[in-house]
Amino acid sequence: MTLQDFVARDWQQDATAFVPVLFQLAAGERERLEQLAADKGITLRDTLSRQLAEWVRIELPTEPAGSAMAQALLTAEVQGEPAPYASYGYWCYLPWRRVLTHLLPPHRYFAVRTNRNRDKITLAEQTVLRQKRVGVVGLSVGHSAAMVLAQEGLCGELRIADFDTLDLSNLNRLRTSIAQLGDAKVHIARRDLAEIDPYLPVRTFEQGITDDNIEAFFVEGGPLDLVVEECDTLPIKLRVREVARRLGIPVVMDTNDRGLLDVERFDREPQRPLLHGLMGQHTAATAQLVPREERLALFYGFFGGESQVSPAFRRSMQKIGRELVSYPQLASDVSLGGALVGHASRMVLLDRLQRSGRFAIDLDELIHDRADPLASPPQSSDSKP
Repeated sequence: MTLQDFVARDWQQDATAFVPVLFQLAAGERERLEQLAADKGITLRDTLSRQLAEWVRIELPTEPAGSAMAQALLTAEVQGEPAPYASYGYWCYLPWRRVLTHLLPPHRYFAVRTNRNRDKITLAEQTVLRQKRVGVVGLSVGHSAAMVLAQEGLCGELRIADFDTLDLSNLNRLRTSIAQLGDAKVHIARRDLAEIDPYLPVRTFEQGITDDNIEAFFVEGGPLDLVVEECDTLPIKLRVREVARRLGIPVVMDTNDRGLLDVERFDREPQRPLLHGLMGQHTAATAQLVPREERLALFYGFFGGESQVSPAFRRSMQKIGRELVSYPQLASDVSLGGALVGHASRMVLLDRLQRSGRFAIDLDELIHDRADPLASPPQSSDSKP
């Protein structure tokens, strides 16, 4: 959206209230900026001078701030315009916050924002990653994963899909607000992504993944390079993989129990069985026909058997429909899942993880009350000096 599309309206009731508005004074938008800035209900945040100072510092890391060389670089960048450099860069309006802020242009913004990635992610790797398209299906762990993908600059386009809205019971694991209860999860994620990087192209699929839109999700505007699959239903999990395998697109998934992470390199293994073959001959269509009384066994099969889930998860599963309405998800599991998915996605997109497989970062196995092999042996209370 550009400011030319902007008209006075109640943004909080408008469907576009999750889309940032970007514009430049150099493009003749001064009058509209003045209108926005004059609105007493809008907060103006102009930290561009600080952003430019950061950019100069990362360009000339050995130069003292304010040196002749640093000042010359700054003057050349803003083309001699005096502070506060109103015509330089972009102005970004966040309608859901009613905040107007002044930002570096996209290439400078990205360079400064991701500078502290170096060299865990090199400049060459960052350039490669910035060309990638990633799709995220399901926005619980998927929300956490999408944030990591954006923060680390692991893609140049995101597509996010979820049909659900935010309920109170989601606040045990989603980092969001009571102010957004009832909002579509894709819109919440879109706002959060815009507040990290308003220049990042994000497409939202408010109906989730359906037979009508799955092809568009995968290929419209260019094929995806990676799918992060974090939806709740097994038929959709299989359907996403059926299309991913046909198109040769890798899939990454965190399972939200025992730090279980799955990587399926359909780009390298076009005949690979879905979900590592753990679902046998099941397809998305046949999984929908499984009788209710057999679904739990099928669900455990997805984990590799009932013994493969954590004891707490297994106990909770036995109570669903009697004492509980759904399976458990903790904020710590969701946060860990976002980190695991982000790391695996970076490895796959850079082709540094070339094999498919299942990996586990089980915190209960790593952090426990059993004997610490590094601890000193306890001293007897009656030992003599």
